[in-house]
Amino acid sequence: MKNIYFLFLCLFLSSCVQKYKDVDTFELEDGQQNFAIPLINTTISIEDAINDLDHSYLNIDDENFITIVYFDSIESLKANEIVTLPDFTIPAFDTVTIIPIDNNLLPIDLDLIKFKAGEIQISFESAHNEDLDIEFQINNLTKDGSVFTFQKHLNAAGSPPFVVNENVALEDYDLDFQSNQFVISYSSKNNMGEHRPLNNIIFLFQNLDFKFVQGYFGQHIFDLALDTLVIDLFDQSISGSIEIEDAKLRLIATNSIGIPSKITSDFFEAESPTQGVINFTSTLDQGVDIEYPTLNEIGTAKTTTISFENSNSNLSTLINSNPSELRYQLAAFINPDDDPNQRGFLQDDSELKLNLEVEVPLWIKVNEFTLEDTVEFDLDIIDKIKEAEFKLRIDNGLPVSVEIQLFFQNSSGEIIDSLFSLESNLFEAGMMDNDGRVIASTLGEQIVNFPSERISRLTDATNIIVRGLLSTAEINGVGSKFYTDYEITFQLGIKALVMLEDE
Repeated sequence: MKNIYFLFLCLFLSSCVQKYKDVDTFELEDGQQNFAIPLINTTISIEDAINDLDHSYLNIDDENFITIVYFDSIESLKANEIVTLPDFTIPAFDTVTIIPIDNNLLPIDLDLIKFKAGEIQISFESAHNEDLDIEFQINNLTKDGSVFTFQKHLNAAGSPPFVVNENVALEDYDLDFQSNQFVISYSSKNNMGEHRPLNNIIFLFQNLDFKFVQGYFGQHIFDLALDTLVIDLFDQSISGSIEIEDAKLRLIATNSIGIPSKITSDFFEAESPTQGVINFTSTLDQGVDIEYPTLNEIGTAKTTTISFENSNSNLSTLINSNPSELRYQLAAFINPDDDPNQRGFLQDDSELKLNLEVEVPLWIKVNEFTLEDTVEFDLDIIDKIKEAEFKLRIDNGLPVSVEIQLFFQNSSGEIIDSLFSLESNLFEAGMMDNDGRVIASTLGEQIVNFPSERISRLTDATNIIVRGLLSTAEINGVGSKFYTDYEITFQLGIKALVMLEDE
């Protein structure tokens, strides 16, 4: 599990190199000299070993049982992606004009807009060669309870017709569509108070943005960004398997969009180094309803947790393929019932936020799970060492047996030697009770002799391959659980016969 148990041997390499390089600092006579050097004496807890996993945090319960939780924040769906207010025009033909509100006027079935920005461009013509006092009113458009009113004194300078274009800001105005008709009126009088009709009266609503909008916004599917969650728990594995007991996947939707919605997936898959691509199958394929605030809950957000486990998905197959990453593209299905009578709302800051969590409890079966890593080997005084003896002691308080081997590799990639003479070097798991809890650690020891002929072969070594094979000790066919108080102690020393020379 990402070199949890045995890549500590990499530490041995760097420590060993540093100790050898410091040999010349000792004040010794010429000739042969024995050195006994402790290279490693360290204790690693299981919590320490996995605390550096990326995109994750540790969840520790009351019994100190460990669960790794991988998480991802998926790109949210914003209100302005669901609704963009189009420009629209309203003509006026008489001193009072009543215009039905339908799809010919506005392509969205709206009840109410509270404007954050925008403007009305009021255009009209006067064919009269006289000054006029003009006033327009739009009954549906109000600000702080007062009806929109626009006043203009038209000076008749030059020859008619006189064309007027005026812009009025819509910020903080409310436009109410619930009467299903626009009512627009105007008066246009000369200095004698006599009515003078206007021509080509147009109200252009443009550059619109909302603080709040209510109505029916149609049925839409919005694809969210393609995303990837890296699962680095199995990074250095080359064979074998880890079987996770009781894994869980959660989608957490936090929704302040006041519209009925479902979450669906365009695709959801895992990439396994050993099994390739595996599709995630669940009810998400058909869509899952999420909570949303109603018109009585404006300004609130509703949270929906969609949980998947072995009983309602193939999550066990997915996780137990030991994936390197999950890839997915989710979608928000807006107004899935396509019911125009179900009115919704949006505020300018409304959004649908999705978080993904993959819960990996350290309740596992490990079957000859083999991890491997390669580190650089640069022992520049190898020719001064005549022979050496390595002594490795492991005090194993984990419910996992460990087999360790180190291979020395030359620049051509060939294996020229290994640390241990035997292929298998087993360090037994800790002793467990009937509940599978480790109650006592197990001590193991390995001594490796490197005579001169083996030392000489290492002069061509450029890399060391660190390989370990892990297996859990199962109780009644159930995997082992890992707790924060589990730990393993490594002690590594070297006794070397070194040839010293005069300076």
